[in-house]
Amino acid sequence: MQTGAIQKLLSTDHELRDRTERIQVGLRDEFGPAIATSLLLLEVRERLDHGAFKPYCTLIGIKMRSAQNRLNVGRLARRYGDEQVARLQIGAAQVLGGKSAPKRIVEEIMAEVAAGSPPCLAEVLARLGRKDSRPAKTENMEEAERIARILRDQLTEDAREGVAEFFSTGNSTAVRHVAALLKTLRRGRQAVHTHENAMPA
Repeated sequence: MQTGAIQKLLSTDHELRDRTERIQVGLRDEFGPAIATSLLLLEVRERLDHGAFKPYCTLIGIKMRSAQNRLNVGRLARRYGDEQVARLQIGAAQVLGGKSAPKRIVEEIMAEVAAGSPPCLAEVLARLGRKDSRPAKTENMEEAERIARILRDQLTEDAREGVAEFFSTGNSTAVRHVAALLKTLRRGRQAVHTHENAMPA
């Protein structure tokens, strides 16, 4: 089935078109509901005929690897609930929702998530017997530990929990935005100090 056939199907299947529009909105919004979008994509995948999903992904502008990762998240959310899956880093959810992930290990990890102790992606990969393909960044880890200690010492307990929850989402784009904002605020504070120091006594 080609993209032209998918377009024709969307023009006649109103439910499929509605799901597609919601998926496209979710794909455009980097801070949007990733799990909800993944569940919608899973519903569409199950609704389409065999061989139609790849041209469908081409039509809506999503690569197959990205689509498969989202399907994995959707499967995991359908089985364990979106609230539980939201506690995981998105990369961990993608791995745990994959068909090759052993059911017993997935159940053990999701039990830990339900108990309030979600493991990070590196730990999930280790327990599944997989290597983390991302390059090691010792310097970055040391800097991250330094920043974590500063946040621990300077923030209230509630604020620390909020920051920890934010960074546990695994949304690198959001983290970059926060970093940019912090730099802007720091420059603004430096400008204020410079102005104060320049004022006559």
